[in-house]
Amino acid sequence: MIKKKHPENPSGLVMPDGTPLTAAQPKEEKPKHEVKPELSTPLDKICRAISGDAALLKKVEADLEALKKAVKEREEFLDLLQRTQADFSNYQKRIKREKECWEKYQDEPILKELLPALESLNKPLEIKCESADAKCIQEGIDLARRELLRILEKRGIILMKTIGEKFNPAQHEAVATIESDKHPEGIILEEVRPGFILHDRVIRPAQVKVSKSPAKPDANDTNSKPQ
Repeated sequence: MIKKKHPENPSGLVMPDGTPLTAAQPKEEKPKHEVKPELSTPLDKICRAISGDAALLKKVEADLEALKKAVKEREEFLDLLQRTQADFSNYQKRIKREKECWEKYQDEPILKELLPALESLNKPLEIKCESADAKCIQEGIDLARRELLRILEKRGIILMKTIGEKFNPAQHEAVATIESDKHPEGIILEEVRPGFILHDRVIRPAQVKVSKSPAKPDANDTNSKPQ
């Protein structure tokens, strides 16, 4: 008798108990779902949240424009603040310089008025005295003159040195010239009126007489002979 093969047991093999032996069929694996990467950054989350909401997108765009405007205004205010601070710093420096200058030269008007008094004390000292009484008076006047000069120097007044110095138009006033072959041209030979300096400012120029080279004789006049 011919045994029919079981469709699930084409080999015809059976177990000892008569159960047909069937080959284990491989199980079909179900396709796994693709795991999409989650949006991790805040911007990605925002984009995913508003991707389907046009009204929300417009609101975010408006907020971004407002933020840009605020940043621009901040930069403008910061620039204005920096320029204001620089202007105020320059103002403080200028005020400090003006205050120092005022303190330095505040006594200039009264010191100028004392200069003629100092000059008047020099006149009696130029007189040659023979008697002891006259010399005693001159010594008293010279003492007063030196004391007044000391006070002026204490306040910043300096008596110019003139004789033998190079003529300086910023400090000296030439009232006459003297021909001299013993001195270079432009050397102060005589002082007519003393000059004074307050710190580094000339408050009165000195009047002086300045040397100049002698005039060269004319060759025609030297060679000419009387007829």
